[in-house]
Amino acid sequence: LVGLARGFSPGLRPRVGTGWPQLMQGLPLRPGDTLLLEAPDSWVQANRILHHFALLRRVAQPWRPRSVEAVVQERLKLAASLSALLLLLVCSALDLVSLLPLALSIAYALVSIGCISLDQAWRSISYRLVLTIACSFGPGAALTNTGVAAALGAGLVELQVLGSFGFLLCIYLTTSALSCFVSNSAAVVAFYSVLRDVRVPGLNSEQLMVAMMLGGSSAFATPIGYQTNLMVLGRGGYAFTDFMALGGGLTLVVGC
Repeated sequence: LVGLARGFSPGLRPRVGTGWPQLMQGLPLRPGDTLLLEAPDSWVQANRILHHFALLRRVAQPWRPRSVEAVVQERLKLAASLSALLLLLVCSALDLVSLLPLALSIAYALVSIGCISLDQAWRSISYRLVLTIACSFGPGAALTNTGVAAALGAGLVELQVLGSFGFLLCIYLTTSALSCFVSNSAAVVAFYSVLRDVRVPGLNSEQLMVAMMLGGSSAFATPIGYQTNLMVLGRGGYAFTDFMALGGGLTLVVGC
């Protein structure tokens, strides 16, 4: 178990009878100290609640000296992983093969040669994200069936008087504003229902989709726009207005 100390006053010493290992009792701790501990899960949960540590992470395997063969195997697996990533990027960019079967084939190959275990492969799938995207198609279909998407699309077409750059900037800002209050996947899926039938002279659908996706990934103006925003909100002592002041400007910088 690796722990990064947080909030200790200079010279603070773990007290006897508080669950700390005997060798550490009376040892002075300072903020930022990294500790390697052997402790049960109950101790981990208790100290997470007390906020004595900025980070608690379990070490998967104890460190042992590695043999030459193990080092060679690790480097071969690293080379295989990088080659697989490069192959995926090149084939996808050149549109040589469909992305889904290629990704599945590469994942199967990485599991077969031992780069990752089958359990790691399953755990790498974000089921929450998949479920969010699947559920987001419902509001998108509702926008289409009720005619709201068509009305919004007609309103967007009127903005073509701003020129190509201005029109794309409006799409970016609209999607960014929406993703600041709902998940970026839900914002993109909902806004896709509006943009897929929009035709603007001088712009193709790919340009519209890129502007929409960029806006969906630019939820900087609110702390509830993305998980990492919430993670730094309390620890950094930020307020809601701080995100609006700095994040709003950053949104414009990214969009322009």
